[in-house]
Amino acid sequence: MNNIRLSICIPTYNRCDSLRELLDCIMKQYCDDIEIVVSDNGSDLTAEMIKKYPVKYNNNGDNIGFDRNLLCALNMAQGQYCWTLNDTVLIKDNAIKYLLNILSSDCGVYIIDPKENFRETIYDNGSEALKYYGTFGGKLSRVILKKNKIINGYEYVLPTCGWLHLSLALCIASKEKICFIPEILVYGIALSNWAKKDGQVFIAYLNHKAIIANCVNFGYDSKVISEVEKRLL
Repeated sequence: MNNIRLSICIPTYNRCDSLRELLDCIMKQYCDDIEIVVSDNGSDLTAEMIKKYPVKYNNNGDNIGFDRNLLCALNMAQGQYCWTLNDTVLIKDNAIKYLLNILSSDCGVYIIDPKENFRETIYDNGSEALKYYGTFGGKLSRVILKKNKIINGYEYVLPTCGWLHLSLALCIASKEKICFIPEILVYGIALSNWAKKDGQVFIAYLNHKAIIANCVNFGYDSKVISEVEKRLL
């Protein structure tokens, strides 16, 4: 019987050193309720380094893009929930214990969104959440998804998008409860270079807008979507 409650899913690309720091950080909190899943787009020393850890590992043999790499990690996961993490962050002390406790509320999506004077909040669906937030789940390491609700993931992979986690969160939240977690559970240790490439920020913005617009197809309130699109201008 599978007793894994939380799969920590990490897509990586040529960041052996920062990934090692993250894995060391996770191992300090490791327990039988979790598993670590790494999918690798890179060609550095990651494959050799990873052998030292109890990690479920996949090497794509080539750079297949961020979204498809993330999807590989999600497909390998066997936990009840998947926490998607960047390879450029560390997790706070007791973060895993905290999350395992929070997951008992049995929502379809959890968003780690620390705000001042903010309490843990559960919405019945994504439309209700969008009324308040405008958008959510943009940062990879703030998203936790119920594994058995992640279906047909390739439908949400857009060229050079990098928003698969957001698409899946919005899709699942269309029919499932969504919980916003007020705690700071991750912090960055390295910078990502993707935004330095010509046009990438603008492309990401356009894809973000397209994903929000597509929420109507998930059954979201069209008036809510129109208001969110205005906020993105």
